[in-house]
Amino acid sequence: STRVLLSRRNQSLSVTHPESPAEIDADRTRVIQILTNLLTNASKFSDDGTRIGLHVSTDAEYVTFTVTDQGPGISKADQTQMFSPFYRGSNNGSTETAGSGLGLAVVRALVDLHDGTIVVDSEPGKGTSITITLPGVTYAAVL
Repeated sequence: STRVLLSRRNQSLSVTHPESPAEIDADRTRVIQILTNLLTNASKFSDDGTRIGLHVSTDAEYVTFTVTDQGPGISKADQTQMFSPFYRGSNNGSTETAGSGLGLAVVRALVDLHDGTIVVDSEPGKGTSITITLPGVTYAAVL
């Protein structure tokens, strides 16, 4: 669903995931919405021609999604507010970037509803990595 946006900006998406499939007990539509919001933000705040990353990993109970970008990064002060509705941040250009300022607030609410966690790793000038961890992984028994 983000392919058109990435293509328009000549950005590439690098996806890594486990070889063995796992199932997650979660609302599929909402997990897609979480990832779409994160990938859209990563694209919007990164320069044309850059690479966006999506890394998926699982363990016995959790699935972890990490979205990385090569954008301007987020200050510690902005990180404390970035999941608030309508918060646009203080980075240069953020007010010129299209959007309602609701995407990350929706992500936070949906992750909370799934009893998950969000971790932000970012600093100005070094890009951003947002990691979502959701419980509920199950592995199908192979007969």
